[in-house]
Amino acid sequence: MNRLDEIISGIKPVVKSNKTRAVWDDIAHPIGSLGDLENLTIKIGNIEDRDIPTIDNRVLIVMAGDNGIFEEGVSSGYSELTSSLINSMVRTKTASASMCLKSDVDVKLVDMGTRHEINDARVIKHRFGSETKNFAKEPAMDYDTCIDAVMVGVDLVLESDYDLYIVGELGIANTTTSSAIMAALFHEDGKDVVGRGAGLDDEGMIKKTRVIDDAIKKYDLYNKTPLEILAIIGGYEIAGMVGVFLGAAYKSRPVIIDGFIAAVAAVLAAHLNENVKDYLIASHLSGERQMKKLLDYLGLKAHLNMDMRLGEGTGALLMVDMLDTAIFLLKHMGRWNEINIRDELFNIREDD
Repeated sequence: MNRLDEIISGIKPVVKSNKTRAVWDDIAHPIGSLGDLENLTIKIGNIEDRDIPTIDNRVLIVMAGDNGIFEEGVSSGYSELTSSLINSMVRTKTASASMCLKSDVDVKLVDMGTRHEINDARVIKHRFGSETKNFAKEPAMDYDTCIDAVMVGVDLVLESDYDLYIVGELGIANTTTSSAIMAALFHEDGKDVVGRGAGLDDEGMIKKTRVIDDAIKKYDLYNKTPLEILAIIGGYEIAGMVGVFLGAAYKSRPVIIDGFIAAVAAVLAAHLNENVKDYLIASHLSGERQMKKLLDYLGLKAHLNMDMRLGEGTGALLMVDMLDTAIFLLKHMGRWNEINIRDELFNIREDD
């Protein structure tokens, strides 16, 4: 058994001690009236096995990688865009980096393989090349490289000590790779999974659909394992995100999904071990049209719907402030024995 197999098999389901739920029930309010503010803290409390969960130490892990399928005309971006964004992120000029400053979130920016290497000590380098191969012509990467890329994400979690992990990405053409992975995992046609990404025109949508359908036939993807699918049509950055989800679940830490691309990585991780689902927190309903289907598979719902499609972890970072507020309320709201309210209010929690 290799290390990745050990990690996958070592992910256990969360035991629902409901210690946090008991705290909420002691707070003077109609039980359940704070909705998902209660539910999210209860979920994190169960993961951590605490009555008052903590997310004080948190990190955004941004996996960056370029995809060779770009040369098929499936992206509205330009070839140097990912590297430009990396350069902006280390200077805290991107949306997600700015949000991390505001919400006291550490950043780990990982170059998994981009076209133009940025020589900056703030970039963690795990480069497997300048980009994946064009899967319209040949597999994106070999299987061993795929496993190594997944393990980068796993080890970033296992070698750190955070309460909360947040997953983001940067990468040219990675809505195409993620859509292709979704099609292969769910046995769907290209037309059923493609979206416009960062602004793809109609001609680009036709190309995107075609390359996915052709790849499904060329590689017999409906009959491949999740990791084989990831190697054949995935990206280095998606493999790294899969590893973060696996590592967080193995380490019993909550992990927030950003948008469509991160959700595809989470779904693939859950295909490897369904217990991964217990550790996942959804953030927003990405502008990509198949986001809801991915969250439905994971048994999750989006908590924000703001028509966002930027990536980088921006939607997931909005959840941090929401979770901070929920935990603050849990600590500071009055208990029944502290204030003059009779314990006769309705219990409206949906699962009661």
